[in-house]
Formats: sequence, C-alpha cells, structure tokens
Amino acid sequence: MGLEAGRRFTAAGSTVTMVARNEARLRSEAEPLARAIPFTCDITD
Repeated sequence: MGLEAGRRFTAAGSTVTMVARNEARLRSEAEPLARAIPFTCDITD
C-alpha cells in the first residue's frame, strides 16, 4: 500500500513539473507576440 501511494505521489509530482514547464514555455512564446501585435479593445471609437 505504501509503494502504491509513493508511485502516485511521484506521478503527481512529475505532472506538476510538466505543467509548470509548459506554462513557462507558453508565456515565453507569448511575450514577443504581445509586443509585435498590440491587441487593443477600445470600444469608445
């Protein structure tokens, strides 16, 4: 039972790491796009 809990804990940790890496990669790719294409939502015009 302890071994199974350890496996689940390890799997959850690797999933969290993978999500954090993906988020960091997406943010780093989005920053140049945000500078190149200024999205404005001015509805007062």
